Amino acid sequence: MVSFGHLSLAAVALSSFATSSPVGLEKRGTFSVQQQENADFSGRNGTLALVKAYGKYGATLPYGYGGGEVAAIPTRFDAQYISPVSIGDQTLNLDFDTGSGDFWVFSTLQEPGTADKHHVYDNAKSPSFKALDGFSWSIHYGDGSAASGIVGTETVKIGGVTVTQQAVGLATSVSPSFTLDTNSDGLMGLSFSTLNTIKPVKQKTFFDNAIPKLSSPVFTADLKHDAPGTYDFGFIDRAKFKGSIAYVPVNSTRGFWGFTALGHGVGNSFDPMPVTGVVGKANPTPRGRSPSVAFSKNRA
Repeated sequence: MVSFGHLSLAAVALSSFATSSPVGLEKRGTFSVQQQENADFSGRNGTLALVKAYGKYGATLPYGYGGGEVAAIPTRFDAQYISPVSIGDQTLNLDFDTGSGDFWVFSTLQEPGTADKHHVYDNAKSPSFKALDGFSWSIHYGDGSAASGIVGTETVKIGGVTVTQQAVGLATSVSPSFTLDTNSDGLMGLSFSTLNTIKPVKQKTFFDNAIPKLSSPVFTADLKHDAPGTYDFGFIDRAKFKGSIAYVPVNSTRGFWGFTALGHGVGNSFDPMPVTGVVGKANPTPRGRSPSVAFSKNRA
């Protein structure tokens, strides 16, 4: 069995969506992305984190958590760690999110004052950017935040892999909570592509586009307590966990990395009642334990 704080997932099917044109990739079998610390992270709020998670996945809150102001208050600077991503020849710091399917960035197309102190993508300065006429995106998150804008394709490099025609959302409007979080310049969705909000045709996530050139169709999140973690693509680093990996089938019906656990335990006790859940961002566990989560699309 996998040691405490570790979980591995295996998807049962590949998703398929139309893209504007064939995606070109720089052939690299594996790569890693080192997180960077968000200097404005203000600390954890367990109650608010629980409310946000339930809201994001449309679940009913447990008794005692309904109502009140907490559900309506977005967490300021709630992303403790962010990751650098090259878009064209511009580098932005993005929040990797396994619970959404949109790749979007702050842009020069936003209203004055809504992108202050952010790294902002300027499509006019990128010869590799191509607008997708008539395409748009609009996403709402469980904490009440939202963003929307236009769409284009761009050369995106993360770690050692380059996708030359990745669909990227250029924000024209963002909610105040995104504006206040000056260390994050957008989000990269890593859910199944079914959650992508681009219209009139959904587009693939960066991970789905990169799969053909990865050594294995898998990415892992090795997130640490009070320290930057790592996202590995195309391989599982066995130095980052103890024991053997336990694979469980993924329920991707709603586009999330859903799974059913056989039960849960604390200390020496174990409750065998099945628990259905979703891996969101694989949040770090207390006391320095580092959860290593593998998201795979090639196991039956």
